[in-house]
Amino acid sequence: MNPNHRRVFFIGIGGSGMEPLARFALLAGYEVSGSDSGLNPARVATFTDRGAAIYRTHAAENLNVLFSTQTSSPGGVSPDVTPGIVVYSSAIPVDHVERRRAQELAESGAVRLLHRMEFLNECFADVPEAVCVAGTHGKTSSSSMAGWVLLGLGLDPHVIVGGKPLYLPDGVRYGGGRTGACETDESDGSFLNARPTLRLVLNVDHDHLEHYGDFAGLCAAFARFVAAGRLCVLNAGDAQLARIGRELMDSPADTAEIFYYRTYIEPTAPEARTYTGIFADGSDRMQVYLPGESQTIGALQLRMPGRHFAGNALGVFALIDRAVRLDLLRCPDYRPERVLELLAQFPGVERRMEYLGERQGAAVYDDYGHHPTEIRAVLAACRVRMNDAARLIVVFQPHRYTRTRALFREFAEALSAADVLFLLPLYSAGETEIAGVDSGSIAREIKIRNPGDTQTDAGGPVDVHLFAPTGQSRADMFRDIFAGHVQPGDLVVCLGAGDISAGIREYLAATEETK
Repeated sequence: MNPNHRRVFFIGIGGSGMEPLARFALLAGYEVSGSDSGLNPARVATFTDRGAAIYRTHAAENLNVLFSTQTSSPGGVSPDVTPGIVVYSSAIPVDHVERRRAQELAESGAVRLLHRMEFLNECFADVPEAVCVAGTHGKTSSSSMAGWVLLGLGLDPHVIVGGKPLYLPDGVRYGGGRTGACETDESDGSFLNARPTLRLVLNVDHDHLEHYGDFAGLCAAFARFVAAGRLCVLNAGDAQLARIGRELMDSPADTAEIFYYRTYIEPTAPEARTYTGIFADGSDRMQVYLPGESQTIGALQLRMPGRHFAGNALGVFALIDRAVRLDLLRCPDYRPERVLELLAQFPGVERRMEYLGERQGAAVYDDYGHHPTEIRAVLAACRVRMNDAARLIVVFQPHRYTRTRALFREFAEALSAADVLFLLPLYSAGETEIAGVDSGSIAREIKIRNPGDTQTDAGGPVDVHLFAPTGQSRADMFRDIFAGHVQPGDLVVCLGAGDISAGIREYLAATEETK
């Protein structure tokens, strides 16, 4: 990070990808400012209390904060003043009033206009041994695990992820060492510009096809991401990643050093380049094996339930272990067993199977899952840790019209694993409404798939409830759910990327029970 670039303005500072960057910039000593019309006063205070200037409306003159004590002419730049930085995301269109003004200032040399991935690269400019995580699902929890392990190994890492690791009060960490951990973003193709070359790729699934055109285009982008790394660890259980790995290893071109990780439910013969995890007794506890080794080096079980989390943890272990063995990550007194110990102690990430407490004798969890694959994994994780007699109550808020239109059948199949299902009104995420597409699309498909009694994976009827779009708050919806349906012993899991999390937390706070 260049210490002379002391001022930075974030357009849409409250966005999921922008907020961690802004918080990191504050820790790094930048003078931070930004705009966001969607921030409530409490969130604004989390920035202003640390000295940031926040604008609740978007206007070209907001960018004058970059020049308030540097120069009297924001249209130009004094010879002894280093230009400030304006950061935008792909969600900010080119005709946005602040981005348009920033472009004008950049053309005159008054500011530098950077996409958020470019600014992330600046944050890691002085970190030669950084790791990054890519994949359709699991990036935030896995990159948070990587940061936790690097910290536990005494390597003083930078950590920047898209969620809030529960071990970091600020959600990010500004370190003083040579290492770091971050997640990338395939949604807009910006992950192809990532600086860190120690790379973990978790999976490739059908998402963000509006950007890539089709699934083949998405897979081609992941292949380029892998090839550009120095060391890449791939999930061999993902058919696309296995194919990408084979093709790159057979290619005469100079590409990344490639290793794999994979989980099994039955013993298997060791593989030369694959880190293996064997699940035991139908649980999410696994025995871990190094490539080519038939003797386990130890067991791994995370605090949060789910074989998908455990599999991702195996990928984190594989990347760090192989990087150390190849001398791409320097770690004195390294022991692979210590990495397994650290992973078992990982406290988790906000909204990744986060335990919120109990209400009416029912355990309540909150998860960001908003894609059918993520939902299947979360509900399977719940079943692994549940009492057989307990009911699984799922509250789901669909996210985006385009995603719901494309995947409503897959959503219906995944959500049929619930015993009781509540569908909240769709969260648009700023998209234009599509006629005939709403939460009812999923409810209708469930009924079509299962005429009469709708059978769950647990063998009982799916009790489907659909909330109509009204002025009722999310917290009030949860009040109705708990008052009329939740019983002692149930497990309640809330799923979605919209405002469902704020709703369940508001309801829980209002009921004044403790965890």
